[in-house]
Amino acid sequence: VSRTGGLPDTVRIYHHAAGQLGRWVVRDEPLCIEEGQPRWREHPTGLRVDVAALPLGVLDGVELRSLDLGLADHDVVVFPSMAVSVVGFPRGLSAGAKLPIWKTGHLASEPDVDVDDLPCMYIDATTRGGMSGSPVLVRYLGPYPSRSGAVCFGNVTGFLGVYSSRLVVRDEEQGAPETVELGRVWKPRVISEILAG
Repeated sequence: VSRTGGLPDTVRIYHHAAGQLGRWVVRDEPLCIEEGQPRWREHPTGLRVDVAALPLGVLDGVELRSLDLGLADHDVVVFPSMAVSVVGFPRGLSAGAKLPIWKTGHLASEPDVDVDDLPCMYIDATTRGGMSGSPVLVRYLGPYPSRSGAVCFGNVTGFLGVYSSRLVVRDEEQGAPETVELGRVWKPRVISEILAG
């Protein structure tokens, strides 16, 4: 939250209040420590990967409801054109009570192949500012195709990665940038690699 219009120095987080569903505790997390040293942790490859982790400070009165990273080890077959959900806050909007909005898109690249030698994949989705950092999920309620080749029944949610941004391409003749409806999703292993570092 930068009131000067300069570089941001703080992130404001609305946490779940402990034991009070629908109530929120606001915490401001500084982005830097003394002398401008960043508190966040980047991927070992640096800025090529657009995901970072920020340690949380004071958590008294807060109930953490984190995404289980084990959901990356789901049993669902993932393939191009399948429906996925980006769960976030487009342009700061919420689904009421500061809960996220589920926007639907489709997987637009081969999930087992990295794009441009980076641990990411593309989705075709109408996303907006404010959704960077959103988890991307696949969800089936009922029958779903499993990795074993069988059709399974039940409710399953799989974590596919972290959404970061829409792609901007340049017209080679005009040189004008153009945003396309393709978004970059960083694969779950990126989070593990950041935390391990």
